[in-house]
Amino acid sequence: MLFRFFILVLFISCSTEKYNWFSGTVDEALLLIESNPEKLILLDFYSDG
Repeated sequence: MLFRFFILVLFISCSTEKYNWFSGTVDEALLLIESNPEKLILLDFYSDG
């Protein structure tokens, strides 16, 4: 029962916010941040093996 409650709370607390992916390089992202310092860079590392 406690496990089911935990899963329910987990699903309710999940946010529905969506973020647009930036398809440029890190250097391009840093240049954009200089012009608009309210932006945030989130790094996501991906590896193919």
